[in-house]
Amino acid sequence: PGPVRGIHTTAVHPIGEGAGSRLMRRLEEHASRMLDASPLTYAGSSVRVPQLSPEPSAVVAPDKVLPAVVAAGFESLRIVALYETAAWKERVLAQLGRDFTQPDLHALQDGHTTVLAPGLQLLMVRVPELVRHGPHNRAPVLNGLAMLRPSDPGELVAALVETSFPARGEADAKAALKPLFAARDLPSQFLTMASLGDLYQPSLNEKIARARAVRA
Repeated sequence: PGPVRGIHTTAVHPIGEGAGSRLMRRLEEHASRMLDASPLTYAGSSVRVPQLSPEPSAVVAPDKVLPAVVAAGFESLRIVALYETAAWKERVLAQLGRDFTQPDLHALQDGHTTVLAPGLQLLMVRVPELVRHGPHNRAPVLNGLAMLRPSDPGELVAALVETSFPARGEADAKAALKPLFAARDLPSQFLTMASLGDLYQPSLNEKIARARAVRA
């Protein structure tokens, strides 16, 4: 609900489909020949790369959550984490515990709601039949999850969902769930365990440091 903003990725830069570099080169040669124009070239110059500025925090400050929720037209936000594997739950709770300075969050039991910050609640629910890949019908399972329905008109409920990359030919659970969530006005975010072995996704500075260490 409300305005959205894109988030730039630093790890993947897809080039998409379309004309390749060979075609573009031949097109440039043809245009130069037909128009009797010299091609544009770059003049060599030295470039100074400024020092990286401090990377902003990856998490919204606890005191900023409620104003953001209110600005979106709601009074509170409840995140329902839907998962299958214990490793995924461990990762999510470890990350949120660090971000919201709640070291005991790792002990949160399924079905119990906890307050992460004023106006922000978290609830963990294990539903393998919902998030697991396959062609099965997930609508009845989703309809049976009462915690995904707002308790009052001022509450926004959002789903944080475990997913993984499906095998070739396997029905993708994410593709099946997204329209089901949308039909129920449920914002959703899917999270993989692609970084298995490292509980925390590396920051940009950490990625640069690792790349330099490999080249050294």
